[in-house]
Amino acid sequence: MFLVAGLLMLIACKSDKVNIKGTFENCSAKYVLLKEVLPQEIVLLDTIAIFNGYFSYDIDNENITIYKLELNDTDFFSFIAQKGDKIELSADLHSFDKTYAIKGNLETQLLDDSRRQLDKFDKKVKKLSAIFIQNENTEHSDSVAIRIDKAYQMYFDEHQQYLKKIIETHPDKLASLLAFYQRLGRRALFDAQKDRYLLELLAKNLSKNYPQSEYVIDLNNRLKYDN
Repeated sequence: MFLVAGLLMLIACKSDKVNIKGTFENCSAKYVLLKEVLPQEIVLLDTIAIFNGYFSYDIDNENITIYKLELNDTDFFSFIAQKGDKIELSADLHSFDKTYAIKGNLETQLLDDSRRQLDKFDKKVKKLSAIFIQNENTEHSDSVAIRIDKAYQMYFDEHQQYLKKIIETHPDKLASLLAFYQRLGRRALFDAQKDRYLLELLAKNLSKNYPQSEYVIDLNNRLKYDN
């Protein structure tokens, strides 16, 4: 009897909403913007007030969704959540890139990991660009350009393999779908035609995990009409 009562209490206490909490240092902002990232558009859901660098907010949404929380024009968090999930965000806004942290479900962890890896890739590419500019119009410019091209391709291949491992290890996660469509600047990491087998792997497994998800429905439609 006590066991049944305990189980009923656990069921009753389980939230049917997504709870997000944010704790920020050196934050002068009065509010943050919560947005929903849909397959074809980004929609503003709400403006959330911040008090002394802190906020707590519940999202009432039945379906798993990709969210973006904007602190200002340059600093933002991305996370994936569905009802019952708890997401914790933190950062020092004086050095957001070095201090931002996010805790949550596996989807959010995978998304955050791939974002951090992309940031590392981006920093490497910017260093190569700086070297190229330094040696432009010098007697060594041609040989330097060749070495830079080789280094860039090596970094590109390394990051692509990292994302591929995420996709193949977690083909039933939305974070893996986002990994497939990741870009650095204008260049995509994967090609929808050349790497179609990865999209088909994702579609097969995501359809089992999230059959009603609009992201999955959109993916299946893309594969159907691109065939």
